[in-house]
Amino acid sequence: MFVNGAASGVRGLSDIQRAFRKARERADLPVTDAGEVVFHSLRHTRISRLANHPAIPLVHVRDFARHTDLATTQGYVHRIGDAKVTTAIGEALAG
Repeated sequence: MFVNGAASGVRGLSDIQRAFRKARERADLPVTDAGEVVFHSLRHTRISRLANHPAIPLVHVRDFARHTDLATTQGYVHRIGDAKVTTAIGEALAG
């Protein structure tokens, strides 16, 4: 719920979903094999970016995401497909 200037002082979930849907339509975001972009996509993208950032410990991402189990957060870590990047990360971590 978000505070607004209306007499009720609060915006409901349907108001937020409607505003997001309108913004998505205005942005003309494509529907992919994974489906259309939904409000939860924003959360997923943010957590994925945090989980894959080399300077951010995964336990901090877990806490940010409010996951109770670290294994849930680990699901957001994606494999790096570029061999050069994988090698560079390995060398950096080796010291």
